[in-house]
Amino acid sequence: MTETFRRPLGLVLSGGGALGCWQAAALRVLEADFGLAFDAVLGFSAGALTGSSYALDLMEETVARWRALDGGILRFSPRLWPPSIFSEHPIWETVDYAADDERAKERVRCRLVVVSARAKRDNLVYGVFTQAGREGWDGALAAHLVASCSIPLVFPRQRLSYRGEDLTLIDGGIPCREPLSFAPLGPCRDVLVLEMVRPEEMRAKPRGFFRRIDLMGRQTVRRALDAGVAGLLAQAEPPRVFRLAPSRVLDFTMLDFSADKLRQGLLLGESDARAFMSLPSSFAANSGN
Repeated sequence: MTETFRRPLGLVLSGGGALGCWQAAALRVLEADFGLAFDAVLGFSAGALTGSSYALDLMEETVARWRALDGGILRFSPRLWPPSIFSEHPIWETVDYAADDERAKERVRCRLVVVSARAKRDNLVYGVFTQAGREGWDGALAAHLVASCSIPLVFPRQRLSYRGEDLTLIDGGIPCREPLSFAPLGPCRDVLVLEMVRPEEMRAKPRGFFRRIDLMGRQTVRRALDAGVAGLLAQAEPPRVFRLAPSRVLDFTMLDFSADKLRQGLLLGESDARAFMSLPSSFAANSGN
């Protein structure tokens, strides 16, 4: 691993639906080409899927899945209550690599935190999964991953058992009364945030109903990350925090899984990761200690 970063090294992976192709490609390059190894990974929504792929040493396979994808994620299956438009089965199929918890415990190589939200939106749930389960294994990993991607009105909410409690969970990037916290990464000396929304998108005013809805989702994710980073920097001994976003706005919506758009995102993710590693200090949110 490059000496640029200090251990333990943390990684935050944001949500973003189809924009996650950029994130997966960037992470694969950081690991395969530059030898970055993360000790703790926290992700929500699409970032939870990317994070679990990294934790289980499946980044090559994950990027290959993105390259082969051309739609197919959204299967129309409306439900009246709780209301949702699409089936969650394609998400379950996507996380088939995590279906066997005993096998996952053997493969996981870092601390993984999967963030979901309670359906009442009062607080977030941080599912912890560690090597061999020695420091925690909060139930079925695949169920937590699906719950973290269950966007309200888009996908059905998920029920699962968490630390002896039966919960109904939704997407981890949904605003809650309790803001997103990166406290599980507190012991890390350096933290890298891989996010898919650029700062100028917070001021954008797109035309068209669907573009406005998409922008609302992007801005929600960015605000959640801002809150998490602020919490890290407020610590008595804050880590250095690096924030890597796409070098240009990803010009497709979070629910556009068409092959041409995904290819663009993958290529950009690869080049952005290389640009980041050429001068990481220019992406630092603080100077740290």
